[in-house]
Order: sequence, then C-alpha cells, then structure tokens
Amino acid sequence: LVDTLPHTFFCKDEEGRYLLVNQAFADMRGCKPLGSYLGRRVEDFETPERAALHREWDQRILAAGPGSTLSYEYSHTGASGRTEHRMVYKSLVRFPDGRLGIVGFNVDNTRRKEAEDALREQRRRLSDVIEGTNAGTWEWNIATGETAYNERWAEIIGYRLDELEQNAETWRALTHPDDLARASDMLSAHFAGLAPYYDCECRMRHKEGHWVWVHTRGRVFRHGPDGSPLVMSGTHSDISERKRAEEHLALVARFPVENPNPVLRADQAGELLYANPAAAPLLECWGQKVGGRLPAELRSELQLALESAQARSSERSYVSGIYSFTFSPFVDKGYVNIYAVNITKRKNAETALRLSELRYRELAVMLRLMCDNVPDMIWAKDMDNRYIFANKAMCEQLLCLEDTESAIGKTEEYFARREQDAHPD
Repeated sequence: LVDTLPHTFFCKDEEGRYLLVNQAFADMRGCKPLGSYLGRRVEDFETPERAALHREWDQRILAAGPGSTLSYEYSHTGASGRTEHRMVYKSLVRFPDGRLGIVGFNVDNTRRKEAEDALREQRRRLSDVIEGTNAGTWEWNIATGETAYNERWAEIIGYRLDELEQNAETWRALTHPDDLARASDMLSAHFAGLAPYYDCECRMRHKEGHWVWVHTRGRVFRHGPDGSPLVMSGTHSDISERKRAEEHLALVARFPVENPNPVLRADQAGELLYANPAAAPLLECWGQKVGGRLPAELRSELQLALESAQARSSERSYVSGIYSFTFSPFVDKGYVNIYAVNITKRKNAETALRLSELRYRELAVMLRLMCDNVPDMIWAKDMDNRYIFANKAMCEQLLCLEDTESAIGKTEEYFARREQDAHPD
C-alpha cells in the first residue's frame, strides 16, 4: 500500500533505524532495493549536514511526545540534478510492544515554492510600478465599507496612514461637499455598467485645512452572483498643480500679452489676426506668422465653433509639444479667440498612469494563471467569510465547481447546504 503513495514514506525506531520505507523513498535516493535501507540510519546515505538536520528534528519529535506532529523544509538535489524543495512531516507513534517510533512523509514542495517566489516577484514589480507613478492606491469592499489605502493616498492629504480609519467614510468625510454628489453619481454610473471606469476629479481637505485636487480612477473587479459590485480598487493622484495652472489660465486669459500660454485670434477663413508672444513656438512649427493661416486641422475646428456658436476644445501634437486648444467664437464679430495650453507633461503623466494600470491588470492575469496551475488549493475570503478568490484546484477538489468565477461571493455555509441538498442521507 505504501508503495502506491506518490510521496516518500518512512518509519523508523527511536534510535533512527529505518523499519519501513516505500518505493518513492528509494527513488529519491537512487533506486536501491528497498531492503538495503532497512536497519540503517540517515547518516548512512545522506550528507553530514542534511543528516544532522533530520536527526535534529527526530530529537524534537521525540521530545514532543506521542501523538505530536512536526514539519520542516530543506533543499535537496534530486536524481535528475534539479534542486528540489522538500517538506518533511514527522509524527511520533507508539508501537504495540510499547516502543516509540517515527512515521513521516517527505513531500516534493518545489512547484509550490517556485510559485510563491514568482508571486513575490510579481508583487515587487507591481509595487515598483505604483511607486514609480507616485500614485496612491485604494481597495474598497463595497458591501462592508472597509477600505485599504496605501501610505501615498494618506500623504497626498497630509496624513500618515495610521491616522486615518480604513473605511469609505474617511473618503466621504474629507471630500468637498460640492464634489461629493458628483462623485457619487459617477460611482453609481459605473456600478450600473454605464461607464467602464470610475473617473473623477474632486477636492479633498488637507490635514492643514486647505483643499487638494485629486484625480481618482478605479474599477469594480469582483461582482456577486446577482451582478452587484463587491470589490473595487483604483489609484489616487494629486493634480493640484494642474488645477492651479488651469485656474491661472482662466484668470490671465483677459490679458493676452501677459499670458504665459499661447493666445491667438483668427477670422472665419482661418487667417491669423493676432498672436501673443507665448504663441511664438506654435507659429514657428507651423511656419506661419500673423497674417498667415492656421493649419488645416485647426481651421476645421474653427469652422465648427463658428457654426455651433459654442466653444470647442481639441488636442493636437506638434514639434513644440502637445497642446489643448479652446476655440471661443464671436459670431457677430466674425472671429474666434484661440487659447492654447501646452499639456505635454500632463499627457506624459497620464500615459505613465495608463501603463501602470495595464501592468497591474497584466499582473493580475498572470497571478490567476499561476494560481490555477499549481496543485495546491489557494483561496481568499473577505471579512464576511465570502470567497473573493479561489484557484482551479480549490474549485475542482473541494468546492466541486467547474469554473473559478462560480465561487466568488459564496460562503462555506452555501457549499455545505448544497452538499446536504445533494446528499440528504
């Protein structure tokens, strides 16, 4: 019977002499006949260092007393020359004649160890991405209100993480009242499936009393069986500098000559009537000057603004940078004022953030693939004992499910009732 076991099995007396071993035991040590190991000690076929390790744990289990079980790990070079990570389980038993003996298993733990190492590496990379973008992060259990913020999230508003309660009420209490309703509406739209992401800019009160503009972006990653949102996570960025620049532009737009951003005026045909000094880089890359014409793509935007009698905005890339253009029409006067802002830095930051989100999703997919390709059962539950993750082995071997998503949102009680209904006797 023991020869059919996939793991190494052994039984030895309290002096360390082997009384029984299985075929897996012999295979791990070079496939000698099973009888050649009986009556021998571990020192007879292991290196002195490894033999000392096994003997040390023999002494520990003997000291622990009958009925005790201990386990330990070590590395071993297998017959193939590959390094194996082994887990040893030892129990102390009493034989019918009253003598003590040690029964144990030696299990190949290599795949699990490699998966754990790979997972730690993926977590390190994800942490590097988050740190590199200087973004705060949050994860929200929508059902319980519990929220996990990172240090950067708290730092943006002047706090240490241990000064804030980890729940959604912290965010609500610190958000500007004038922005809270709009943020809640955006959340509702995302929950209803009307928006693929929650994407909102709002003000939050800093510890010192002033308001900080933040851009928060996230998505629901776990849904209940009825489609209700369960877990949501995202990023949190300080955009106060950008907002100050936008407010400054609004204030100085009445003074084109002093405006640090390009200000132009063009007639209905797109002929340039005016350009302030800050517009010089744009004029240079267009190869134009006052009296010349706007590029074709901007003339099209100008015509649309005049036809609709409403301001229009667009973004364009040129050699001098990426610009946001606002076309403000004066239909009765036959011209359009054009306000431009160089948004190259902002665009670069947004691109970096999108890349970090993409890497996060890729890492999440890789984590799922890794977990589904190990034989061990891996799962995670929320504070209400509901599954928020279960790998393939867990679903197939314990929960009797064909796909991993079916476990999400369910409890142990649910599976117990299902089993009882299926087998009432």
